Amino acid sequence: MRKLVLFAMLSTTSALLLATPKPKPTLLFKVKGNAQVANGYVATEDGRRVYYAQDSTQMYVFDRGTRQSSPVLGNMVGVGASIAVSPAGDRLAFSRVPEGGGEPLLWAVSLDPKTGLPTGAPMRVSIGAGRNPTFSPDGKSIAFATPTNRTATNIIVIPATGGPERIVAETQGDVWPIVWTKPDSLYFGLSFQGTQDESKSGVYRVSVRGGMPQFVLRTASWGAYPGLSPDGRYVLANDSTWDSVIVATTAGKRLYSYPTEAGDPTPDYWLAGGKAVGSRGGATRAVHVVDLATAKERAVTDSGNLFAATVSPDGRRVATARWYPSAIVVSDVATGTRKTIAVEHAPRAAGGLLIHWSPDSRLILYHDVRNAAILVDPSAGTVRELAVKGARGPVTRWRSDSRAIIYAAQADDQPTAHIAKIDIREVTLDGTDRLLHTLEAQCNRGGCGGKIVDDSLVSTWMNGEYRVTNFRSGSASRLVYKRDGGGQPVPSFSSNGRWMAVRHQSANDQRWSIELMRTDGSTHRSVPMSFRAGAGTRNPWIRDDGAELIVASPDCPEQSKSRCLGGATFYRLDVATGKATEIASIPSSTRNDDFMVSNDGKSLVYPREIETWLGFYDFDFSEVLKSVRP
Repeated sequence: MRKLVLFAMLSTTSALLLATPKPKPTLLFKVKGNAQVANGYVATEDGRRVYYAQDSTQMYVFDRGTRQSSPVLGNMVGVGASIAVSPAGDRLAFSRVPEGGGEPLLWAVSLDPKTGLPTGAPMRVSIGAGRNPTFSPDGKSIAFATPTNRTATNIIVIPATGGPERIVAETQGDVWPIVWTKPDSLYFGLSFQGTQDESKSGVYRVSVRGGMPQFVLRTASWGAYPGLSPDGRYVLANDSTWDSVIVATTAGKRLYSYPTEAGDPTPDYWLAGGKAVGSRGGATRAVHVVDLATAKERAVTDSGNLFAATVSPDGRRVATARWYPSAIVVSDVATGTRKTIAVEHAPRAAGGLLIHWSPDSRLILYHDVRNAAILVDPSAGTVRELAVKGARGPVTRWRSDSRAIIYAAQADDQPTAHIAKIDIREVTLDGTDRLLHTLEAQCNRGGCGGKIVDDSLVSTWMNGEYRVTNFRSGSASRLVYKRDGGGQPVPSFSSNGRWMAVRHQSANDQRWSIELMRTDGSTHRSVPMSFRAGAGTRNPWIRDDGAELIVASPDCPEQSKSRCLGGATFYRLDVATGKATEIASIPSSTRNDDFMVSNDGKSLVYPREIETWLGFYDFDFSEVLKSVRP
């Protein structure tokens, strides 16, 4: 299953729709381990059982009555990714990659509806490649997708026990999922992510007898799930922006939507009676602090689904975001005491620098999935929204007196991959907002890369060029560094905004260096390294006088392999001499933007992973469906 990280405007069709609540998921059970592998699953229509692939060799069934999981298949290499169960619960279809490799083939096995366990040996039912199966309403046939090349797919129908294959549709794009609720038609998702046809991604239908697929509803690429409801009246899918779930008629008329955000469980499969089952993968983490003088490490938070650890400027507290239920967790570094402050929406999960402490270490600012600016007072435990004119483009920064924030606002309707206009604005804590400057910057499909550097400078980067603009004086942007070779590393900045660093690897000899320069362009120095530089928007850390760096590297020295294999090693790098000293290591599974060195360079914080898991959840859409009319 392809699941991406998913706040859109609620439908304004009627006041009734706005009053309809967001369905609240209820945890059904959890599977520990690799959540990505365990994403291949399906539920019986009555919701009694959930079949899931624990890894690429095992399949299990969870029984709601006994609250237990049992193995369905023994050691069967290649099993997993796509699973379907017949409406009667008497047959299971699944894809399996051949032991020698290649495209997955479709297999099936008979089930005892009373126990949900096999009554015979699995058998191959497709002649060629088979993915994303679904059973017909009577359980006698299976429809599945067969890729014909990298950009095209056929939809095939075969007897459930194997036999002649019949092409129902030939189409460009990737097909998933396929829903066979109505006897005479198939509803399926079609995706074109990353191509000029991406706007065609959505829900389509085609006659079981064959023909040309008909467009029904625009969705996100690989977001057309769970699709058509069991009663054949509604389509439920993820909006094209991945920030809301929409309910529509089978003709594509939108009836209702509700906002989602990163970390929310998502409905994946319909059940009978307006119910659904969904999933959410995650990792349990605890935030650790490393003393960079002694390399001693300790936990400062309880474990949870935490991310974006950020140290306050005075080094005394660490703020971390929590997904589902959304919260900001603030911990005292010295005492370990902590406060959890519930918020309506967690910080948006886009790149690093998600949480911003005020310079006086009193307040926290972040932008949520709506691009709204949220102010959190950790001492008072209060949360309020600060009105801003959008927040897209260069990363926000507090004004040095902690009385205002400086942010960028780029219009949502501007086309991508062009020169865009970006407003640099300032809003005070009492809500007074004013325009400081409008600049032009080159952008790509992902938007305009940039960061507010200090009270007067903004840095932007694209196509190997790094520019700095003084938005107080209104002067033209100045090129401060041009990078040779491919890629565009996100630069890091000293806490006072006077220095910028760019990670660089020579195109000729592949040697690594840190390119260090003043943000006014007056000084530039290349600092060679004998190790690789890791990714991350805060790598390297820069001392305020530009004389010292702390660089995270994915390389693991021999003497540190027991601690950092697959993780990161940190080096203190003297700019004048180029001498590098290993000071700390952290384990694997720490994301590039989840670690941070404190402003004074004395400590390192990061969320340490304890375990990964996949949770399965119940959804009840019955009240939503009662309130809308096809």
